[in-house]
Amino acid sequence: HNLRQAVEAVRLPVDYIAVGPVFTTKTKENPDEIIGLEIIKNVREAIGDFPLVAIGGINSENFRAVFRAGANSAAIISDIVSEGERIGEKLR
Repeated sequence: HNLRQAVEAVRLPVDYIAVGPVFTTKTKENPDEIIGLEIIKNVREAIGDFPLVAIGGINSENFRAVFRAGANSAAIISDIVSEGERIGEKLR
């Protein structure tokens, strides 16, 4: 959820770290405070090439900005599963 936690996390025996929520999300009843794109940039600078996943409120309209900020991948959940009959189409 913040730069300090990210820096500590890369010292753990993990394959990647995830940061978020980047944007407003409706998938959690009590979501944490939004971190925004600037924190992704700051985390990327602090952790170097360590794999970074962004999560929270990411959709087909804002995911490119998440990658430009420094994330290696993004969890896009609500935007894909919100219309179950269109999952395949949305993934394309």
